[in-house]
Amino acid sequence: MALPRPLAQGSPEVALVTWEEGVCLSEVIRRPFTASSMEDSEIAARMTAAKMLARVFWKLLFRHRIALGGLCAGNVLLRTAMDDEDHYQVVLLRCGLCRQVDQATVDDVREIASAVHRGASPRELGELFLSRVHGRAGGRPEEVVDPEGFYSSIASLLGLTCLAESGGSGVTQPLRGALLLHRGLEKLRSHGVRASAAHLQVATAAVAAHGVCSRLDPFSDGCLYEALLEVEGGKF
Repeated sequence: MALPRPLAQGSPEVALVTWEEGVCLSEVIRRPFTASSMEDSEIAARMTAAKMLARVFWKLLFRHRIALGGLCAGNVLLRTAMDDEDHYQVVLLRCGLCRQVDQATVDDVREIASAVHRGASPRELGELFLSRVHGRAGGRPEEVVDPEGFYSSIASLLGLTCLAESGGSGVTQPLRGALLLHRGLEKLRSHGVRASAAHLQVATAAVAAHGVCSRLDPFSDGCLYEALLEVEGGKF
């Protein structure tokens, strides 16, 4: 990953930085991701860019306590690495919506991700949300609306609930990435579970990152989960 280098501070609100070359990702993702209409090199470039962005997101969060907010394709360039033309480099042009995250919130995210990775039960995950998210936001256990329904909602999100409502059989497909985050926040609100501003900032930043990565590489679902395992898997 690369960033524009600061050259001078024109004013408290304006800084002069280096001009960076590359192909804007907004141009890249305009082309549909189909093997029949793309060359192998273009497919590889898009997959590489998605993986690099996903790794950058988690490294900034877990190692530097920074939530990479406002990530969009128009703020990212893709180019060949200056020291190796066989490799690609991602350039982040603007990071104005980044937020410093406190260590407690980072630990909460790591603990919840670890629980999901090891296959924790819906009740265990629910209790973790109540203690690490709801409790830190000032919520009390008695404020939760229909606790059993809350645990069932988590089971549904994880793809463990049978399709009884539609008369189908089997289990639902697990939600991942941005969709899982969005549905999770909806479930929290519907059951009166609170979330701090810091938790919401991290979740919103992850949704934006997943959106860009999944448009680059739809087949790997944005590779945000795989990148999380690469960055933090040894601690789970």
